[in-house]
Amino acid sequence: MGIIVDLQNSEINFKDPVVLPDPMDVVHNQLALEMHSFETKFRIAYDPDPKIGFGGAPADDELWRIGIIQNVVYEKLHYEYVDQKPFDVEFKDAVVDSDDNGKFFPFVGNPDPTPPVTIPVADICYNSGGYADLDKALLNPWTERCEKTNKPDTFNTSDQPNLVTKLRLSKRSIIKRAEKLTSFQLWLVARAPRATQALAYIPPFTLVYWFETTSALKSDLSIETPNYKYEFYGEDGIVKAVRSSGSGTPSITPKLGVGVKSPVMTGVRANKRI
Repeated sequence: MGIIVDLQNSEINFKDPVVLPDPMDVVHNQLALEMHSFETKFRIAYDPDPKIGFGGAPADDELWRIGIIQNVVYEKLHYEYVDQKPFDVEFKDAVVDSDDNGKFFPFVGNPDPTPPVTIPVADICYNSGGYADLDKALLNPWTERCEKTNKPDTFNTSDQPNLVTKLRLSKRSIIKRAEKLTSFQLWLVARAPRATQALAYIPPFTLVYWFETTSALKSDLSIETPNYKYEFYGEDGIVKAVRSSGSGTPSITPKLGVGVKSPVMTGVRANKRI
């Protein structure tokens, strides 16, 4: 008996960037690369069947933390500036990808009660009768146990990856090409007193953005920007090279268990490496 994941009502969806500004911001000397956004949802339930589920039948209430952990499992940045040697920045090791202000590290972020409501993590009290949100649980005076509601039953999070870099290194050295490849993986993880268990996962996927200027500046002192083109797309798996012409989004679905690799839950956050 214990908590199970309802795969039929769990999903990951990809959307075009929420905001897609002009990539080249001359005033602030910035180049902005906005990638696909994605929304992840895991649906759970309590099942009394002794043969399935995670949790078992503890004699007393147990305090758990359950939620979504997101890793950046690979990342590569490529830059080319006028009169400069092209250079790459590559991160091959998986790291935790979570909110800098998150109180629930290594889980991806904090619950947000404002619409659209997100519940990336929750503390619960669990026993053989089910579970309840610890912040909302009522104590039964006769049993001194939390009244079980089996809520929350949905954990969700959203992300909008991007990168802001320098448009110019000097008056003459304006950007010619920039590439960003970021590979992600997510897990629904339960931390119980006796064990930590990955209940389900989203397989690895990669978001890609490339930008390239197609004309030269008329003058080194020009406040205008050259003509340019760009593209953003996503692919299944860990991708380490940009295609010259890409389109579409990953076609992946949640799966039970931990997958090929366990989530990284310690160490530096992904956005502290760049």
